[in-house]
Amino acid sequence: MDKPTAGSLIKDYRTAAGMSQLDLACEADISQRHLSFVETGRTGPSRELLDLIAETLSLGQLDHNALLIAAGFAPVKRDAETNPAAKKMLDAAERMLGWQMPTPAVILREDWTLMGANDAARRLVNYFSPGPDLVSMKGLSTIQMIMEDRFLKDAIVNMDEIMAYMQSQLKFDASGTPLPTRVLDRDEDGPTAHLPLVLRRGDVEVAFETTLVTVGTARDAQIGEIRVETFFPANAAAAAFIESLLREAVA
Repeated sequence: MDKPTAGSLIKDYRTAAGMSQLDLACEADISQRHLSFVETGRTGPSRELLDLIAETLSLGQLDHNALLIAAGFAPVKRDAETNPAAKKMLDAAERMLGWQMPTPAVILREDWTLMGANDAARRLVNYFSPGPDLVSMKGLSTIQMIMEDRFLKDAIVNMDEIMAYMQSQLKFDASGTPLPTRVLDRDEDGPTAHLPLVLRRGDVEVAFETTLVTVGTARDAQIGEIRVETFFPANAAAAAFIESLLREAVA
């Protein structure tokens, strides 16, 4: 797969936002001719221009960094856990994990790194993973959870469907490293339907419908999006299975 250029990424993000070149140029107060030259690669963008475009398009940290890296600049690094502007968002997301019990739920950064999980989610992953039980899933990548043998790889029944979806969400940075981009549609403010997840271990097969909810906005907190993904049992059997896992914890 060809590595994206800064110009091609700008065009992708502009198109996804429903903006023409003229729209973006007017909003950013730059000339359309200059923007056209950047998008086609005839002119290399400055870091200041990329920052301006990212702000104009309300890009999250991950997409902003994708622009910078593609143009050869160092990415912006902000620590969501210690950023004062993000504290209220993280606190709200953590409260949501408790409210979702007994339904499994996790907190995700925009780069799909897990920032937290409720007890139901931990027990679900531990049941279907062959490796040692996880006390915490914090810091793990969703990509790791899906693709590594020690986690859920062998338990996911609809792996082809999930991998096809994930491939559609992956770009590559300047070094060729997979770079996940945001999952939510740009015009979507509320809960967004995600892929179904079907897990099997021996004779036990359970299915979940998932939703993603953004907590606050990346622009407000000056970080990548903080999202809560909830795994709703798709049928009575899955609901009973989750209840049994939690009863074992109490017994």
